[in-house]
Amino acid sequence: MLHLASTTDDRWVRRAEAHIDEILLDHAHCEKKAASTALSLIFRYPERPSLMIPLSRLAREELAHFEEVVAILRRRVPATVAERVELFDVAELEACLLAHP
Repeated sequence: MLHLASTTDDRWVRRAEAHIDEILLDHAHCEKKAASTALSLIFRYPERPSLMIPLSRLAREELAHFEEVVAILRRRVPATVAERVELFDVAELEACLLAHP
């Protein structure tokens, strides 16, 4: 368990459960953005070699998380996901799904 400092309102839980696919899509987008930011920082600050390895590891970790979330989505969301996605670049999602069968 998470051992949260307070209890979670049941209404929030029900709402999250009702929109879990949208939450997962948003989460995938956040993981992808985190990896992209780590890579951008590597290129932005080449004069900081002490950052290269940690940022590279971070990018790989975030991409691994992205792949995990995409795998969950592939099991949950039908091929018509493009009709439901507002929080995610559909072309990028499709490219990722094709690259990681």
